[in-house]
Amino acid sequence: MYLIASLGNPSPEYDGTRHNLGRVAVERWLSQHDTQPINVQGFSGRAFHVAPTKLQATSYKLQAIIVTPDLGTYMNESGPAIAVVISFYRIPAENLILVHDDTDLPLGTIRISKDSSAAGHHGVESIINTLGTKSFVRLRLGIESRENKAIPSTENFVLQKFSKAEIPIMEKMLDRAVLTLNIIITDGSSQIITGHHYA
Repeated sequence: MYLIASLGNPSPEYDGTRHNLGRVAVERWLSQHDTQPINVQGFSGRAFHVAPTKLQATSYKLQAIIVTPDLGTYMNESGPAIAVVISFYRIPAENLILVHDDTDLPLGTIRISKDSSAAGHHGVESIINTLGTKSFVRLRLGIESRENKAIPSTENFVLQKFSKAEIPIMEKMLDRAVLTLNIIITDGSSQIITGHHYA
């Protein structure tokens, strides 16, 4: 069983911000599959079940996919929410696929990572600290577009919305993110090429 989760902030004021890009990507992936809402005891976010047969993946041998596009918590508190779902369904940590924004990558770039440090991303850091491992797959979506990384500060930059010029680049990246998620699921997380760029 896989858990696909995204990082983001729950309040409407954060909709469309760079920091919520992972959530948008997972929502788009969900929109292309038949899903069933599910209730997870102790989990305040939204969760869905996706039957593997809907993916038409001959190599896919897992029983189900649980998807949580909205953890119901703020970015920096993501770890405990993820832990609830993993514990409820007894999902191995290595079967977590985390989708999130990344200021270490240029806008439009996608990178798959595993066993990597949080690199300053507090949402990822919360999950690593809570689970006690970094041995899970991360689909990192590049959002960096500043000429000077100090202006504005990263804290302010990630909470800004994409500019009009950035939106087409962001949209193409989201489409590739959906395709990449399918590759990860059908090929298995142990078979993916970590560190590979999808520019």
